[in-house]
Amino acid sequence: MKASINLLCVWLIAMSAIIANATTFMELAQARESAAVKTATEDWTDSERGRTVPVKLYYRSGAAGPMPVVIFSHGLGGSREAARYLGESWARDGFFCVFVQHPGSDQSLWKGMKEMGQIRQALSGGINFQSIKDRVDDIHFVLNRLDSLNAKGSPYAGLADPGRVGIAGHSFGAWTSLAIAGQSFGGPLMGTKNFSDPRIKAAIYLSPPPYRGRRSPQEAFGSIKIPGMLITGSQDTDPITNGEPEKRAEIFNYLQGPGQYLLYFDQAAHQTFGGRKRQGAMSELDERIEGQVAAVTSKFWEAYLRDDDSSRDWLAQGSLSRSLGAAAQVSLK
Repeated sequence: MKASINLLCVWLIAMSAIIANATTFMELAQARESAAVKTATEDWTDSERGRTVPVKLYYRSGAAGPMPVVIFSHGLGGSREAARYLGESWARDGFFCVFVQHPGSDQSLWKGMKEMGQIRQALSGGINFQSIKDRVDDIHFVLNRLDSLNAKGSPYAGLADPGRVGIAGHSFGAWTSLAIAGQSFGGPLMGTKNFSDPRIKAAIYLSPPPYRGRRSPQEAFGSIKIPGMLITGSQDTDPITNGEPEKRAEIFNYLQGPGQYLLYFDQAAHQTFGGRKRQGAMSELDERIEGQVAAVTSKFWEAYLRDDDSSRDWLAQGSLSRSLGAAAQVSLK
């Protein structure tokens, strides 16, 4: 009888935790839905490079600034319209979001093509060091632009806080984020290249490409010191890099500094994190994963861009893992 009572108590405690965590996600979702989001598409010109950088801005209507800034970099062949679910969600949670489009490794690579083999070949041609260099220079340019964006007379005056900036990216955009966060590139002939920017305080890497560089992964990623969250899934493969999910997750092992998180979602595919749902029953799963990713990443931004201790505790002390349950494996260091 005593054993039965103990088991009942354990079950009640477990159910209470599940309900509490479900309530947390419900409250987060309700708070997001109650806030209207404004968007704007603009083309910014970098006169030094003679390059036009398309952007899409997301921000909460009526929000009192200045808000922390999140810059997002799309995957290979994408655009500023990528991962809209994240832009809308982060904006509702009080972040000023700049979704960047990178000419040369964007949708211009494949637009007008219909044959899949031709598209795949065109996309593969966009994976090169120059593309990475152009992308990180785009991010540096956007960071420089934040001051004028925030200045008196701008339609966004007072909304963005240039002192609290994070970066996120999907796939090739995650590679861009890793580069800005501090990944080292190079080899015997070109020497070491590092594109890190001290204005970036935290980073999120969605489906990063597996590492295939010449330097050891310890050398390549050991220079990243800012808090980071790497997100992938058990079906996170793609036809361009043939990346295995486990290889994407391995990057986590080499990230340094406090505040490093790995989320490995069960049955999540490569396009899931980029905002493109699969067909049929998997569409419902993708929608659920989108909601979980949006909520968890907002907590990460709260912790490391707003320096919110309660959000940091939520991430580090078990609530993150309990909230996701069987949906994802969580590792942290």
